[in-house]
Amino acid sequence: RAGGERSSHQAQALWAACQALWSSVRTGEPGTHWKTKLRPLRSEIKAIKIVAEGPNEKAAQCKSLKPKFPQFENLNVQLKGYDYPILESYQRYLHKVAEYLDIDVADCYALPPQHMTVQRLCPNSTAVDAEYRLTVYERNLHLEDVSAPFYPLFYYYALLMQLSSGSIIQNCYCRILMFPFS
Repeated sequence: RAGGERSSHQAQALWAACQALWSSVRTGEPGTHWKTKLRPLRSEIKAIKIVAEGPNEKAAQCKSLKPKFPQFENLNVQLKGYDYPILESYQRYLHKVAEYLDIDVADCYALPPQHMTVQRLCPNSTAVDAEYRLTVYERNLHLEDVSAPFYPLFYYYALLMQLSSGSIIQNCYCRILMFPFS
């Protein structure tokens, strides 16, 4: 009888933890933008893990400390473009996505712009038809300890924003590199 009560109590606790996660996921309200509701769900997921493991909470907490998936130690997201305000807003968007996915953003920085001159030549000659002065801006995000399942999600959101924005971010590009950062 005691074992039945214990499993019944554990099932109730698991149900309550799942309901807490469900209510935090579906908190959307009409008229509010979905980006204002973004937040990590780490505490709700951890509560479900602890309840699902059983009555031995310390063993469950020790198991939850070890990552189940491989970790990317360092990811550098490099953004380049010709329009600085758009590039900066895109970097801010990726920073928010990383925070939502509970990815540790170690550093964000801008590099000095690169100035270049491009010449357009007349057809079949070496005469200069037009000359353009271009400025290339660069922003970087340095991410640490990215869990393997979250890497494709982050990349998907980065690509989705770039593709769905149409002409807004068409002059920007995003490159994600994995390398030791020192």
